Amino acid sequence: MQKEEEEEEEEEKGSPSTLPELILFPTGPPPHPRPKTSNCPTDWLKNGNNCLKFVGYPRLQLNGATAFCRGLSATLVSINDPQEHTFITGWLEKNDGRRDTWLTSGIVSNGVRWLGDGTGPVSFNYWLPSYVSVPKLEGDSVNYAFSGIEYGWGIADTGKNSSFICEIPLSEVYKIGGEARDFDYGLDVEDPYLAPRGPKFIFEPVETTILSLATTAAYFDCQASGSPEPEYTWLRGDGANMNVLKTGPGTRFALTGGRLTIDFPIMSDEGVYQCKAYNQFGSILSRRVSLSFGTIGEFSNIPTSDITGELYNGAVINCPRITAKPAISYQWYKNSIQSFIRSEVQAHTFISNNGKLYFSELASSDSGTYYCIVSLTTEGGRGNYIGSSQDVSRTSLGFSLVVKSGGNSQFQPVIQDDFINVYPGNPKQGQTIQMECFAYGTGPLVYQWFRVGKDMPATATFSSTRRVLTITNVQLEDSGQYKCRVDSRTTHLSDEKTYVLNIQAEPYFSYPLDDQHVDVGGRLTWHCEARGKPTPTYLWYKNSQLLLSSSGVTVNGNSLTIEVLQKERDDGMYQCAAKNLYGVAFSSAQIRVLEFAPTFAKHPVAASLSAAVGGNVTIICNPESAPAPTYQWYRNDIDLQLQQGGSANNRLQLFLNGNLLITDVNLGDQGKYTCKATNSKGTAQSSGILRVFESVVISQRPQSVTVEVNSTATLTCSSSSPNNVDVVYAWYFGDHLIDFSIDIEFRMGSGATSGNLYIIGAQFKHEGLYTCQVTSGTTAVSSSAYLTVRGPPGEPAGVFQGDNLGLDYQVVAPSDRVVQLYWSDGDSHGSSILAYTVEFRTNFDQRWRTHPQADRVSIANVQSIEYPDKRTIFLHNLKPGAGHEFRVSAINAFGIGAPSLPTAMIQVPGIPPNVAPSGISGGGGSVGDLSVIWQPMAPEDHSGPGLRYVVHWREKQASVESDTRWNQKSTSPDEACFQKTDTEKGLISLCRFVVLVGREFFYKPYEVRVQAANDYGLGVISDIVTIMSAEEMPSGTPRNVMSVSYNATALMVYWTPVPNTREYMKGKLLGYRINYWMRDNETEDQARYNFIRIPWGMDNIDHGLIIGLFPRDWYIVNVQTYNSAGFGPKSEDYPQQTTNSAPALYPTEVYVYSIEGTGLQVNFRGISTNVAEEPLMGYKVQYWPSGENIRKAQEMDIGRSNQALLTNVSESVLYELRIFGYSRGGQGKRSSPTVYFTVGEGQLIYNPETTEVMAGNIMLKASAYTLVMGLLCFLMYMHH
Repeated sequence: MQKEEEEEEEEEKGSPSTLPELILFPTGPPPHPRPKTSNCPTDWLKNGNNCLKFVGYPRLQLNGATAFCRGLSATLVSINDPQEHTFITGWLEKNDGRRDTWLTSGIVSNGVRWLGDGTGPVSFNYWLPSYVSVPKLEGDSVNYAFSGIEYGWGIADTGKNSSFICEIPLSEVYKIGGEARDFDYGLDVEDPYLAPRGPKFIFEPVETTILSLATTAAYFDCQASGSPEPEYTWLRGDGANMNVLKTGPGTRFALTGGRLTIDFPIMSDEGVYQCKAYNQFGSILSRRVSLSFGTIGEFSNIPTSDITGELYNGAVINCPRITAKPAISYQWYKNSIQSFIRSEVQAHTFISNNGKLYFSELASSDSGTYYCIVSLTTEGGRGNYIGSSQDVSRTSLGFSLVVKSGGNSQFQPVIQDDFINVYPGNPKQGQTIQMECFAYGTGPLVYQWFRVGKDMPATATFSSTRRVLTITNVQLEDSGQYKCRVDSRTTHLSDEKTYVLNIQAEPYFSYPLDDQHVDVGGRLTWHCEARGKPTPTYLWYKNSQLLLSSSGVTVNGNSLTIEVLQKERDDGMYQCAAKNLYGVAFSSAQIRVLEFAPTFAKHPVAASLSAAVGGNVTIICNPESAPAPTYQWYRNDIDLQLQQGGSANNRLQLFLNGNLLITDVNLGDQGKYTCKATNSKGTAQSSGILRVFESVVISQRPQSVTVEVNSTATLTCSSSSPNNVDVVYAWYFGDHLIDFSIDIEFRMGSGATSGNLYIIGAQFKHEGLYTCQVTSGTTAVSSSAYLTVRGPPGEPAGVFQGDNLGLDYQVVAPSDRVVQLYWSDGDSHGSSILAYTVEFRTNFDQRWRTHPQADRVSIANVQSIEYPDKRTIFLHNLKPGAGHEFRVSAINAFGIGAPSLPTAMIQVPGIPPNVAPSGISGGGGSVGDLSVIWQPMAPEDHSGPGLRYVVHWREKQASVESDTRWNQKSTSPDEACFQKTDTEKGLISLCRFVVLVGREFFYKPYEVRVQAANDYGLGVISDIVTIMSAEEMPSGTPRNVMSVSYNATALMVYWTPVPNTREYMKGKLLGYRINYWMRDNETEDQARYNFIRIPWGMDNIDHGLIIGLFPRDWYIVNVQTYNSAGFGPKSEDYPQQTTNSAPALYPTEVYVYSIEGTGLQVNFRGISTNVAEEPLMGYKVQYWPSGENIRKAQEMDIGRSNQALLTNVSESVLYELRIFGYSRGGQGKRSSPTVYFTVGEGQLIYNPETTEVMAGNIMLKASAYTLVMGLLCFLMYMHH
């Protein structure tokens, strides 16, 4: 008690940390609109013509806060003028001790718009200083936050729990806590789910693309609920103009229920389609979807010029432009259609989704003619894709790539400008996207991906040697910064790039419309709210027609206001449409304008009521009535002469809602009480007997209620007790006493509603009998009521296999693998079952998967003739040899229900394996081995017990058709298969079979194939693959080894290559190892070495570089080959001395001048060299756009001159410039500091003083920046 008193005391002080918990009441207007009031309800604050509620508890995420306010018939607050902002910040500064964040309805959209009342963008803003300069993304949510000094606007983290502010117009406060109305209101129907109503969509059509002209049928699905059952019409047009589509005999269009089938679709069927569902209460429109044919144009037949590239450098070949829809995929081949580019094997190549073929490092063998193939495909989004198995493709003319010789340099990786590339280019929620990264540079290159500040999405995978990051079913929360890093294992250098992924989304409703059952003459304000990127705009429709503002009807963004409701004008089906670049979403609801005489048929005055002497009692008068009635109360047929909303000082008080309160009850209050309700349509009355006792009694008994699953149910209970007698309320669920500290979904009311029970987020398990027990010191009384919960169907019962297809049915072909299932419907939970989904799993794969033939199958297609009380379905193409379990889920207007219990395991008879082993490769091992490798088959593909693999091999002959007899041997998975760790893929499974062919058969080509078999026989055999037997160590020795000085710290070593043949190399030449050591201070045992690998596509190499040496020192080198088996013999030794050092000084006093009509002149002070350095050979000038990598600099060799003339510069580009001297010893130091210059309209502007680029930004130091800007201003002044 003490704790409760303390909480009440803090509540009166207005502390947000103890704001009272609110309960979500069912929405909808009350049965009797109150007279206009100038006051806000308790716990609401008045501000102008609005009432605000500051909710500090419970703290909720944005969607939860939106629903919370909606449950109070309010919205999140909208700031319409500076005064309202001042009111809110004033309250927060005074009362928000936590300095919390407070959610509003504001979003960033060309300023700030307010979704609560549809206003904006507003002309004022109150961003906190920390948010003023921060870029704000379209769709960001606005909140109130505390800066440490003041409250203002910030950007909300919508996934974080926050406090929030609800708002409702003063004229609509009567809706708060009002009784919920449903479709049975005013009708002689007990169950609202059986009452007549307008249509609501269950399934809507999806985009459909036909990828093959050979398609025999296309279809759109559309299904709606309603009473009576809706009928359907389809519209077709261009989106702007939609016309009714003629269906039926004489057309290719058939309408079955809501499904539209198009037989033998042709190109003229393309267009926008829309489903219209209607019954006597109105009509609604589905989302608009397109039917389109995949098309692909032709490549140009104009030959292209040759493409040249230098050896070891990167290169790219563009695929010519071609028109196609919806999307195309790319493939390339070289010279012959049999030679496809395989990036996973040829790791220096990469085929991007942009169609280009990239080479990270060109080799001589890359020369050739390349052809681009494009194939029609999809973008991987939601929709029907019909005929996708038909490949439609085009092949371009050839592109001749000529690889010219170049220095054997080693380059740092540089991620190319086209990357990071994202496909599709404008990714949307739900799609599968790919992020590509590709770099030029000396390989091997290692790619890594990171997500800045967050973990990678759960659906992220990597491919193409980690150059491609794939995210399936991408979501808005996957947006953010992603980084690609590329490392060279040869140069040990790296490059990285960051990309901001911004996922777009079609509109989806976070605040859909609710059905409205309103009084004639009343006022209605209706809100909807949708999320999406970019932010949606709104339209309103009535009975499928666009609704515009008119007399008494105001359309304002996502708000619709009807001032004086009229049945003839306003009855019907309404839709709020949210639209952005990517589509339109509809939220549908019905308005029923009601006008009828009061009736007590459903809610009569309680026939018997009890009260205690000295206690209080409320007699409920709750007739259904439209419009709202006036009330009169009689005791023993004598008018009590009470005024609605009269003084609270009277012992008898008539509330605005018609209820009668009697306080300080005495024995004289006993008798018959009659409530008389009158409106313009008539009068009705109902009576009950009040008895007065000298003990505790239940004055308001709980009434049975029906609610939807996940909503809040309210069971009322109040008591009357003598003065000074305390009572305690307790609730039972069945025989179980509810413990509110444990059963957190149950909550008790407080104050005047302290006896009420609230079930938060009611579930089907909460359905049942509830009992309210009121206890005083000497008395206990109780009363019960039943709670019914409506929602998706219960799980179907008794799913079993039909007898007419027993386990011994004969399998003739794969299509004969069939099972017939039966089941019985479960509880419909208040809405008729419309369709079913059947899932399966096997004893080998425990994932539940929807069977392709049983996804949302209409109830009309699962009727059983043999057993009319059951449903049945045939499922084909089951997996042979596997045990199957099935489960069924039912669907109704509320959604898909819980699945049934699985069937007993149904074993499908086995057959020989009908899937061939895949991933055949091989090679490696010890000399004389032939190693065959393949991927183990999934257990579901074994098709029966006793799986084994049969490996076939034969020596490959030179002729095309080999007549050599196949050898074969069988092995079991236990013998052949194993797991290993892959650096890119993690733990992988492989199978290997090793055949001993003999040492004399080293490194010879063999044809191999692998076949699966089981106890039923031999299965499908794989395609033939050529592999090589194991290598032996090389026998060839490099000859004519010599070395020349490359610079002061490096030697270039040359040799006559060893022929890359089986005779000399005993395998495949991987490269050469150069061994080297200091002649005077080291022995060969202390030698260091450098591996010179064969570049991609090359067959051999005759030179290599060793670096990291000392100037003016003698070294000895020798060379040996290597293959996968080991190293060959060493060559003879060769001594060589490195040169003197490179220049140690750098040029100074660098100046840049403009020479009219010529270009830019660079002057500088040169350098000198000493005896320890090689003589100076000349200077080189490097200049490049500021901020770019210096490797992209333009380089000019000016010999020993101290002047240079720059001609190839662009206007309005900031350049950096540095100079260095060079000699036989190598490149000297670059001039420092860097000189910055730019050219504006032919005039040079630069800073001759010390300048510096700040890390990560293109900025000058203050002094330099001031000088440059001053020069700019002066030149502009002179120009004008």
